[in-house]
Amino acid sequence: MDTSNVNETTLHSRSRVSMNNSIAISDIRVIRWRGGQHPTYQAITQRIQQEGMRPYTWKNGPNFRYAARSHGYGKVLYCVEGSLEVFLPDVNQTIMLRPGDRMELPSGVRHATIVGPQGAQCVEAIKQ
Repeated sequence: MDTSNVNETTLHSRSRVSMNNSIAISDIRVIRWRGGQHPTYQAITQRIQQEGMRPYTWKNGPNFRYAARSHGYGKVLYCVEGSLEVFLPDVNQTIMLRPGDRMELPSGVRHATIVGPQGAQCVEAIKQ
């Protein structure tokens, strides 16, 4: 996948995620797709595989909501079609993802998701 049309953003703040552990929200990376046609599903899955991860796909209809949760592993998330809002309740920030955008979420970060009005298809992978 050509990376000349990407723009990387990191979030700047600190977040308490448990009684014994704090993580830097700046560890969350958002890489925005810029330019013309966003990468295809095939290009995104190939990119994830080239990075040594195993991609999997999920799809939801309009306005589907995932409650706040965290995982014991880091993950990479690409928006392939549609849009979604990822809310980080510990820092009261929302990240909008559109086709071609990538988010890297470290282990333990609480996040909630609202799928956009057209639904969404995403590709994820566990990042060790």
